[in-house]
Amino acid sequence: AGGGKVGIAGSVAIELEDLTTTAALDGTLDTGAGDVSITAASSSASDVNALPLETGSEGSTGVGIGASVAIAIVDDATTASLNGTLAGGHDLALHASTGHQLTTYAKTGAKGGDVAIVPSGALALAKVTTLALVVPGAALGIGGAFTLSAEQDAPPNTAAEGEATGVDAPSAVPLAPTSADHPAE
Repeated sequence: AGGGKVGIAGSVAIELEDLTTTAALDGTLDTGAGDVSITAASSSASDVNALPLETGSEGSTGVGIGASVAIAIVDDATTASLNGTLAGGHDLALHASTGHQLTTYAKTGAKGGDVAIVPSGALALAKVTTLALVVPGAALGIGGAFTLSAEQDAPPNTAAEGEATGVDAPSAVPLAPTSADHPAE
């Protein structure tokens, strides 16, 4: 933020994601003696960045205010399921995997002759669900091995930073909360 007695600058980045990946057997399947594999796989990456303009500024002579906010709200569900009837078959394998790399970052800065205020906030709300399941009551008539697995790699990375330069009262307030609900069953 810069220029004159008061300089104000800001940046906002918002990401809303609703991802669904499903592999399912819903009806009736007679496989004879063959193997059955139901696999659902999802891989995604999100970068949500609220950044200041990277050009030089002389700042204000009085008050400089720079604010940045980055918000990511993610709902990512991956499901491999047997909902119907499987007749026959040798081996049955259900596998679900989810990879979701989420980065939320806010950066700000301001210069003020008297006061500089630079609030920055990055907020990540992520629900990543990975399920492999056989619905209760589903009929199985397999003659071999049964494998059920769910894997997940979904670490959220949230950061905020601010740089305040003021002769009398520089104030930087970076906040970066994360809420992550990531069941894999």
